[in-house]
Amino acid sequence: MRRILFMFGLVFLVLLHITISPVLATADTNTQSEIKIKLLPESILFTIENMKPGDSASRTIAIENSGEDEFKFNMQIEDVGSEKLFNELMIEISDAKGLLYSGKMTDFDGFEARNLKTMEKDEFYLTIHFPEHLGNEYQGLEAKFNIVFIAQGLELGEFFELPNTATNYINYMLGGVILLLFGITVYIVKIKKGL
Repeated sequence: MRRILFMFGLVFLVLLHITISPVLATADTNTQSEIKIKLLPESILFTIENMKPGDSASRTIAIENSGEDEFKFNMQIEDVGSEKLFNELMIEISDAKGLLYSGKMTDFDGFEARNLKTMEKDEFYLTIHFPEHLGNEYQGLEAKFNIVFIAQGLELGEFFELPNTATNYINYMLGGVILLLFGITVYIVKIKKGL
């Protein structure tokens, strides 16, 4: 009987070592590509002083893929200044094909993700309008905002690849189940031996 318990314990330890082995959780970090974005202009796009109701300002911004892999991207606008004025400003965003968005800056939540191949660029034409109906309560306010481009790499035709977040948790759970089964088996053997 001791020989059977010894053999069972040895098999259990080998299985436990195989399931919890960190070798199974290693990842090849050399296969990940790097996304490189170049924005033109590289500095502040809009610097407008003394804008009054009815005024407009137009600028062009380009995003260029200077990396080795293509990616999909989107654009967002984040308010970092006077929320009161930002919520009233109007914006038009277009590209070579036509109008992409026209409305309040605060309502802009991006557009459909666009693909950008290596060494290509995509240009956007932005026009900010200070609505004519705004009164003196907006005088002296400043609107500051960031235009943020969000890029995600393409791999094997997929939009993005999910990270491996499971790491060793499944191995630990399996090891726990094996320990539980071992304990139950030892308990049953002791009960049968005692009877």
